[in-house]
Amino acid sequence: MVDAIKRKVTDKKLKQQLDEFVAKYDEFQNEEYVSELVGILADNYPSLSTPEKSIVKRWIQKVAKMLKIDALIDTDSDVLDLL
Repeated sequence: MVDAIKRKVTDKKLKQQLDEFVAKYDEFQNEEYVSELVGILADNYPSLSTPEKSIVKRWIQKVAKMLKIDALIDTDSDVLDLL
């Protein structure tokens, strides 16, 4: 997920923040990693381009499906509410 965003992101500051974030973790499936990633995405979501926002939205939909949550995500506001 982070790699997909890093490939599309145009904001150099955000790309650097994501690089530093990934470098801190050896294991990507712990709750601290996920919570920090969600915080970074929520902080930067309004400034993302449409393709970048689409990646985040698809990721949220996948997570919701894994958790068997029926999440209606139509708008940017819906995404931010879930983040």
